[in-house]
Amino acid sequence: IIPLLSFGWIGYLKLIFKPLVKIILTILVCFMVVSLSAQNTTYNLTVIITNLKHTNGVVEVGLYRNGENFAKVGLTYKKIRTAITQNQVTVVFSGLEENKYGVCVFHDENNNNSCDRNFFGFPTEPYGFSSNMRPFFSVPSFESCAIKLDKHKTISIKNTL
Repeated sequence: IIPLLSFGWIGYLKLIFKPLVKIILTILVCFMVVSLSAQNTTYNLTVIITNLKHTNGVVEVGLYRNGENFAKVGLTYKKIRTAITQNQVTVVFSGLEENKYGVCVFHDENNNNSCDRNFFGFPTEPYGFSSNMRPFFSVPSFESCAIKLDKHKTISIKNTL
């Protein structure tokens, strides 16, 4: 009652609600900071494929994000097929989350949507892998080709047969 008499009703309400408003504003600011920091950051992976011998067909670039699916037909995370106009091609995978990725490339010379193979199962069309791994008798491991994407990144893959 004493604060009510000395400040009046409006003064009394200001006295009570002023600290409460500060607390509410502090909580709102904290909530906004947490929600902004929780948003996912995405990155771009630019892949430059070099050493293309001619412009016949297309280049297919497959992006994988786990070892179980790596280099398996039809199990890409993302895929880009693009025409060839010179001895190198550049493709960009955008909106990627921070993660490890592996890249497989092949030059589909006859544009039949398949990496052609010989009787023994070896590719007859030029191909390549991220980190420029050159396997001898099998597909390289995902870990040997993995790229840690934690910022925008550009890699180069030499396409060879």
